[in-house]
Amino acid sequence: MPTVHLSISDKLYDELREIAEEYGIQITDLIKVFIKNNLKAARRGTLSPDNEDTEKLEELEEKIEQISSQIIQLNKFTERQLKIQNSMIKALEEKVSNLELIIDELEEKMDNEKPYIEPEIMK
Repeated sequence: MPTVHLSISDKLYDELREIAEEYGIQITDLIKVFIKNNLKAARRGTLSPDNEDTEKLEELEEKIEQISSQIIQLNKFTERQLKIQNSMIKALEEKVSNLELIIDELEEKMDNEKPYIEPEIMK
């Protein structure tokens, strides 16, 4: 019987092992089943780039691109909003600081203009 040796990634091997364990078979038997099923599909002409899985994959890839684009747009919008909010906060802080200075100046003027007179206590 001919023997085929395959080099596969650790991730693929782990996936195969999980599925084989679910079915209670060895990994090599699972691989044989996959090969047989795909050989049948290839003979029927259903194993081609035009099959449903490829179309679904392309649809998912397109959706991922759309979502990625939307995320980029949202990030840009959020960054603009943060810049606007930060500039507004800085402007408000400056105004509050200016108001505090004006209040201090007014208090000084009031203290200097009118001497404080204590009311006399009546007996």
